[in-house]
This record gives sequence, structure tokens and C-alpha cells, in this order.
Amino acid sequence: MDLGGDDGPGVAAGRGQVALQRAALATDPLAQARAWSDLAVHARRHGHHPEALRISQTTLTTRQARHNPRYAALLHSRLAISHARTGNHPAAARALLAAQNAYDCIDPAEPAPRWLNFLTAAELHGLAAITHQAMGHLIDAETATTQALTLLEPQLRRSRAYCTVQLAELQLAQGNTNTATTTVATIDTTPISSQNNTARLTALRHTLTAA
Repeated sequence: MDLGGDDGPGVAAGRGQVALQRAALATDPLAQARAWSDLAVHARRHGHHPEALRISQTTLTTRQARHNPRYAALLHSRLAISHARTGNHPAAARALLAAQNAYDCIDPAEPAPRWLNFLTAAELHGLAAITHQAMGHLIDAETATTQALTLLEPQLRRSRAYCTVQLAELQLAQGNTNTATTTVATIDTTPISSQNNTARLTALRHTLTAA
């Protein structure tokens, strides 16, 4: 799942730029694709949404994006989030549709690059949920999060915890306090190692206790 990291923006961006430079020097298209993808994620996670938007738009024009539907699906999904967070909701909706169309073109018999193994139907729904939430479409975001949880493999405990926290946040935002409380009670906190996700869960529990 597209989890939030704990590195500062300078550290994260610096690592991404170094990775991109090394990939370019090695003339490795897949490594370059991964580096560009990482740069977009770092920009978005640290609130630099216009920058994340520009990176995703540029990367979608590369040969790797044009010829690899799995990579294109990921880029369109992340582009949708950036459009939503910069206020362009129609473009966000179009990007979500493009992501699903690209994902539908994936040949299941063709193995994914190792770094793209995480891009499953569950991941796609999880990214769609983030987009819907950014647009204020809380019901759609809750539906997408529920779909992601349904599709997640049982062993992906950290991703399941992340999605469950997100589901409870969405339920609370819609005024469904009792439902959110029930959802929080199901969360396995063992795999939540990210400081960001731990803070979200703590804030959620505090809000529910005060409600």
C-alpha cells in the first residue's frame, strides 16, 4: 500500500534524485522509471502537490509508461491524487478511469518487475480511495477502502492496518462514530511501524474517546 514515510522531504528527495542520476548513468529504463516514480511519491507525501503533478505528467510520456500498462496504471493513479489535491477534480476523475483502463490491459501471464509487485487490484482501490477523499467524496472513498481491504491478502498486515485506519477516519468524518469505534477495535497495531500511521491511529482514538 502507498504508505506514508517518515523521512524528511530533503532526505527523501535527495535519495530519489541520486537514484535517478544513477539510473540515467546506467541507461537502465526500468531503474529510471522507478526513480521517477519515487520522486513523485516523495513530493506528494511532503505536500508538494504541484511538483508531484508535474513529475507524474512527465513520466507518463516516457516509453516505459506507454508500453507497460502496470506502470501506467500506477502513474495514472498517483496523477489522480495530485489532480485532486490541486483542485482539478475532473482531471482526477479522468486519471482514475485511465488507471483502471491501464490495469485492465495487464497481461496476468507476464511477470511484473520486482519493484511493481505491490501494484494489485487492492492497491489500485487504495489509491482511488485517497483520490476520492481528497475530492471530498467520502462515500466513494469509504467504498474504495472497503474494496481494498476485501482484496488485500491476509499476510499483508501492515497494509491492512493502514487501510483500516483510513476506513475508520472516513467513517468518523461522516459522523458514524459508533461504526468508526468498531472499526478501530479491529486494528492489529503490531505491524504499524510508521510514525505517521501510528500518529494517525493515536489521533483517531483520541477523537473517538472525546466524542
